[in-house]
Amino acid sequence: MGIKKIHIKGPVETDITFNDLKEQAGDINLFDSIVLDISSQGGCVEEGLKIMIWLDTLSQSGKEVITVVSANAYSIASLIMLAADKRYISKHGEVMVHNPMVPFIEYANANELEK
Repeated sequence: MGIKKIHIKGPVETDITFNDLKEQAGDINLFDSIVLDISSQGGCVEEGLKIMIWLDTLSQSGKEVITVVSANAYSIASLIMLAADKRYISKHGEVMVHNPMVPFIEYANANELEK
């Protein structure tokens, strides 16, 4: 069959990004491989987890899942990048992972909460 290319550009937004990716993918029976191009500062963790589960489900159904960081994959976008069979980062791409943060306590990270 073929390859389908989809994109995350900008923030991972609640009830938007996952639906947008599924819409971009269309009929999953029409391709063997899916390439997710990532250029995102991150965003909603719950939305990112939905995307990761969806990519894992595609992989388990026999689709090859490939992620490409063309610019940046920060925060939850860095974890989405990992939910693939193959992962690539352009020579100009950046990936950033940080400690878990709690937004309701002035974005305190795990080390600050432990104190």
